[in-house]
Amino acid sequence: MSFIFWINITGDTEGPIVAIIRPISGKSYTYQPIDHNITAIDTQGISICWWTVNAGVTNTTFTPNYTTLTGLSLGNYYNLTTTCNDTSDNTGSDSLKFYFTAGLSEDEKVSWVYIIVLFIALALIFISYKTENYFFSFVSGILFLLLGVYITINGHPEIENVLLEKGIGVVLVGVGMYLTIMSSLSWMSSEVEE
Repeated sequence: MSFIFWINITGDTEGPIVAIIRPISGKSYTYQPIDHNITAIDTQGISICWWTVNAGVTNTTFTPNYTTLTGLSLGNYYNLTTTCNDTSDNTGSDSLKFYFTAGLSEDEKVSWVYIIVLFIALALIFISYKTENYFFSFVSGILFLLLGVYITINGHPEIENVLLEKGIGVVLVGVGMYLTIMSSLSWMSSEVEE
């Protein structure tokens, strides 16, 4: 009597799940190194990861979950592909596109506009109190008011906490209202005295 046994041995055939956290898809970056943060999940464990921006011509290996992107040329769109290998030699990858350019990104330009407007408003406040000309205080109040309303409605590109954004916007609106009302009242009372 003979027995035949079939043993079906199956190993891990699923590749890791890879997700690129940074850089952010479609964003313009203006400096190097660029943060490259990923998550790589696999039941058998991750062996190694690598990234490429030139379809695999050059692969840069790294240990998950963080590295930096370097050696990029200015003025180019890059298609970043990050691939991870699990301990069973299965691969998984994620891709995105970003732009590397000289100068300020659109978010950084908006941030500088905020700073310049606030600086102008503060300068106008200083001038108004030194010269007792309430017009400058009124104009700076309007600037604070407009900037606060804009930040409250549209947010700020560099602030990721929505509650903080709204809080800053409301404070700027309050300062703007105070300056506008107080300068108007002061101006009217100075006109009455004359």
